[in-house]
Amino acid sequence: MEQLQEIITKIGFDWRLALANLFNFLIIFWLLKRYFFGPLAEIVNERRSRIEGGLRDAKAAEDALVAANVEEREIIAVAKKEAEEIINQARMQARLLEERAKKKIITLRDDELAKAAVDIVRDKEELMAIVKESAGELVARGMRQALKEELDTTAQMRITNTLMNI
Repeated sequence: MEQLQEIITKIGFDWRLALANLFNFLIIFWLLKRYFFGPLAEIVNERRSRIEGGLRDAKAAEDALVAANVEEREIIAVAKKEAEEIINQARMQARLLEERAKKKIITLRDDELAKAAVDIVRDKEELMAIVKESAGELVARGMRQALKEELDTTAQMRITNTLMNI
């Protein structure tokens, strides 16, 4: 051990100085740990917590975005189905309205044709009545001129009826 002390003394090692340095080192280490590394560790832990929270929030936001995209596609699909349904119903209503309009037009046309046929029959009867009234006189005039004599009313009627039956 003496030899060790001698070697240590030759090197210039002083145990009192080493002990003072150790004591100084421990004081500096304690001060650094207490006032520098402790708050620094808290800041690092707090930042780590915020980063982890941000990552969780980002993951949750990504999941929410995926869910929103899925929901959007479903809503669009439902809206397309509803739109097709509405369009089909509108087309069916348009066809029904068109058929009703056609039936109404046909009914009106048939009514007008029937009315026209009645008018034609009535006009024909009126014309026949007029012809009957004036035919006797016209025939009588023609006969008078041809025979140069006047016919009585009974003769006029008889000639008119004979001509009308021809």
